[in-house]
Amino acid sequence: MNEFLYSLPERLAKIESAIRQDDWEAVTAIAHNLKGVAANIGAVQISMYASILDEQSKYKLEKQAGLTYNNIKTSIE
Repeated sequence: MNEFLYSLPERLAKIESAIRQDDWEAVTAIAHNLKGVAANIGAVQISMYASILDEQSKYKLEKQAGLTYNNIKTSIE
């Protein structure tokens, strides 16, 4: 779990950067990975938001993805 928490800021920075650059393949890959890792350690809310972001990125829903990204950030604060 400590490794997950340690890597979370970097993962979030990569998601934010990918959204800004319209790199939807990267958003999908990172969100999908985050969804699985969060679920494995019991971080249900993060996993849920990452799952939503994973789906939004497949359809390039920039505005919705930005809101979901903010929900992930808020849920870890």
